[in-house]
Amino acid sequence: MAAVLYALYHRPPDPAAFLDHYRSVHAPLAEAMPGLIGFSHSLVAQGILGRGDWFYLARMRFADREALSAALASPQGALAARDLARFARNLVELFVVEED
Repeated sequence: MAAVLYALYHRPPDPAAFLDHYRSVHAPLAEAMPGLIGFSHSLVAQGILGRGDWFYLARMRFADREALSAALASPQGALAARDLARFARNLVELFVVEED
C-alpha cells in the first residue's frame, strides 16, 4: 500500500517570500529524498469548510510506509526536515495517508 505524506501550510505572513523559498529551496530538498515516486505542490485555491487560512499543499508519494520512513531518516530527509523547521515550523501540518 502506497504511503503519501501531505504537508498543508497555513497562510504565511509574507506569501511571496514563502513561495520563493519553497520553490527554490525546499522543493528541491524534498525531491532529493530517496524512494520518492511522486511529488506535487500547489496553492490552495479555496477552503470549503473549516479553517480558511490554508495556503499551500504538498503531496509526496512513496511505495509504502517503510520507504517513507527510510526517506525521512535519510540525509536528504534530514536536510528537508531542518529546512521545514526553519521556514515553516508554525505554518505546517503533516499527515500520512495510505492509498491502494
